[in-house]
Amino acid sequence: LVPAIRFADGLLLHGPRPFGVRVMGTRAGGHGAWTVMEGRDVREPGEVLVNDRVRTLLGARLGSTFELRTSSAGVRTVTPPLTLRIVGVAEFPFESERGTTVGLSLADVDRLGGGPGDEAAEQFLIATAGGVTPAEAKAAVERAVPALTALTNQQLLVRLQEGGLSYFRQISFVLTTIT
Repeated sequence: LVPAIRFADGLLLHGPRPFGVRVMGTRAGGHGAWTVMEGRDVREPGEVLVNDRVRTLLGARLGSTFELRTSSAGVRTVTPPLTLRIVGVAEFPFESERGTTVGLSLADVDRLGGGPGDEAAEQFLIATAGGVTPAEAKAAVERAVPALTALTNQQLLVRLQEGGLSYFRQISFVLTTIT
């Protein structure tokens, strides 16, 4: 199975100091979008996976609940928060060591207001097998669905590195100009 994935920014409402999280939504069961390290995978709406950092910040354990709402640049939205129950701890792809990520069903991302309401995806993750190279898989995807932009892991990492360096170059230019 190829996991369909959608992302949103969220605000985890916990105690006096809410904190921002990256919301990763996929069809129930994850289908390879994340790796469950403890507990079990999301099976139905209202369930959530957290990374170890979120669990630590919450001081939570499996079965604990919290409220989550979408946010834009850390600002609360008017959509009502969802109450979610932690069913597992997971590792998420492309996550930094200090990242705060939670995994939900696409239906819950839609309920948060983070999607179009039809369980549409922003990304698909594809693993190769049987001697197929990433470049061959990319070419096959582009032939099958020309409207999609396919990237190998290597190309994605290059884009991330270029984007990060581009940001620092812009900041450097601004600071140099002001000075």
